[in-house]
Amino acid sequence: RQLRKLVPPFAVSVMQSECIRVALENPGYMHERVQGIVRERDRLTRALSDHPTWTVSPSSGNFLLIRTPDAQQAFDHLLTNGVLVRRQDRHFGLEGCIRVTVGTRAENDVFLRAAHAAPR
Repeated sequence: RQLRKLVPPFAVSVMQSECIRVALENPGYMHERVQGIVRERDRLTRALSDHPTWTVSPSSGNFLLIRTPDAQQAFDHLLTNGVLVRRQDRHFGLEGCIRVTVGTRAENDVFLRAAHAAPR
């Protein structure tokens, strides 16, 4: 317990440190990966813009925050369709919200099919 007091609240593990080192040593690869995530994030945002009940918040990260009429129902529906998202509705001001991480094109296609088939 005493040692935990010395660890910063957002500590970085040895594995994460190594990944960061490799990423910094390969900026071309990282730039390519970031650009791919940005393209997919924008594609998801556009594809969800006509969803009848979900609203996507603007994002600059590798995830989307989506407000739904019922986060639990959206979570259950997506999980049943093979998509795991994070409920955010337990946080103040995020009632009805889920968080979706931007994945590969194939993963995002599975998510989009499930999202457009979600109960209204």
